[in-house]
Amino acid sequence: MFSKQQILILLFTGFCLFQSCVEPIEFETDEYENILAVRATITDDLETQKVYLSRTFPFGEDGPAPESDASVWITDAVGNEYEFRETENGEYHSLNQFKAQPATDYQLQIETKNGISYTSEPTQLASSSPIDNVEAQRLTVKGENGIAIEVDNYNTNDATQFYRYEYEETYKIVSRYSSDSDLIYENGQFKVIPKTREERVCYNTLNSTNYILANTSNLSENNIENFLVKFVETANPKLSQRYSLLVRQIGISRDAHYYYNALERLSGSDNLFSQNQPGFVEGNIISENPDVKVLGYFNVSSVSTKRIFFDYYDFYEVGEDPRPYFSEDCNPAHPVLPEELEKLIPMLQSGYVKLLRTKFPTYEVVETECIDCNVWGTNVKPDFWEE
Repeated sequence: MFSKQQILILLFTGFCLFQSCVEPIEFETDEYENILAVRATITDDLETQKVYLSRTFPFGEDGPAPESDASVWITDAVGNEYEFRETENGEYHSLNQFKAQPATDYQLQIETKNGISYTSEPTQLASSSPIDNVEAQRLTVKGENGIAIEVDNYNTNDATQFYRYEYEETYKIVSRYSSDSDLIYENGQFKVIPKTREERVCYNTLNSTNYILANTSNLSENNIENFLVKFVETANPKLSQRYSLLVRQIGISRDAHYYYNALERLSGSDNLFSQNQPGFVEGNIISENPDVKVLGYFNVSSVSTKRIFFDYYDFYEVGEDPRPYFSEDCNPAHPVLPEELEKLIPMLQSGYVKLLRTKFPTYEVVETECIDCNVWGTNVKPDFWEE
C-alpha cells in the first residue's frame, strides 16, 4: 500500500503542474518529471534524527526510488551543524543524537549526487503539550461497528494549534490449528520431525500511511478531545486476539498543516483524474535552481507518544459476533491414504500444506496459512508487548 507521500509523488508524475490546471488531462506513462521528494522531521527528543529521500516514479512502477549518495546536514542559528549518513537506501540518520531547542532556527541542507542543492526555510520548534489520554471504545462509525481509538490533549496557551498524528499498530495472531511436528519428504520417504520454530503465536506491526490532521484554531479552547486516530472494524481479524496502538502526536506549524491538508485532499480524491486537480503542492524546501522542483516539508516538532493495549473480549461478548480470523477456510483435508501419498509430495514441497496430525498409516494436512502464523506476521515477540 502506498503512503500519502508516495501517492502524491505518483500523482505529480505526468500531471499538469500549475494551480490553473483544470482541463481534463491526457496522461502518457513514458513522460514524467524526476523530482526529489523529502520527508524530514526533527524532534525535541534526544534521539537519532532521520531524513528520507526518494524520487518520483511513473505509473506502472511499484513505488518511489530511494535517493542514495546524497549529502544531508542540518544547521541551526547558533552555528551547530548536524551531519547525516545514509544507513539504508534513501534513509539518512544523524551521526550523533540531538534534539531541537525552542526559539532556534533550523535549516535542512541537501546536496544530491548530481550536484543539485536544496535548502529548507528556517524553521523553529512547534511546541505542544503531551498526550493526556488514548482510549479505545466500541462505536459505530459511518455505519460500521468496530473499535474507535481516540486521543485527548489539553494544551497550554502557548502550545501549537496544529497537529499531525501517526500510529503504529501491533496485533497478536494465533493460528487456527497447531501441531508439534512437521512432515517432510526426503530421500524418497515421508518423515515426521519435530517443529523447529514457533508457528502458533505471532505478531505483526503496521504503520499509518495517511495524514491524520487536527487543529484547534476555530475552537474556544486549545484542546483536542475525543479525536479519532484509528478505527478498526469488528470484522477485521486484527482484533481477534490482542491489539496495541502506539499514537505519535507531532506539533506542526500552520503552514505545515496547510501543506499536509493539501496533500490529503489531492491523494484522497475520489477521481484522481477529474477536473479538480489542485496542481503542485509546494512545501518549505527549495532548490538553488528555480527551475528544479522538490516535494516535501521540513518539520521541527514537539512529539508525544502513548500506547494502548486491549483484548478482543474487552469489547465483545463470547458468541456475540463470529470471531474474525486471518484464515477463514480452514477445514482439514481428509487423511491422505497410503496409495495417495504421491499427490502430497508437491503440496509439501511448495509449502502449500503442513502436517496437522498423524493417523498411521495416513497423514492429515491443512493449508499452511491455517497452522503457521508466520504467514501473517513474525514469531518474534516485540520488546514492548504486554499481556
